[in-house]
Amino acid sequence: MIGGLGIMAPTRRDEINALGLKSIVSGTLTTCLMGAIVGAMT
Repeated sequence: MIGGLGIMAPTRRDEINALGLKSIVSGTLTTCLMGAIVGAMT
């Protein structure tokens, strides 16, 4: 995703890289949180 967006908007590559890292971290945290919620419900 980051590579494709970097090619489509080369002038905003730094911004795309910064947001890409934040999205990976937030996705990982969300997945862990959902796993904890499901584990607590069972």
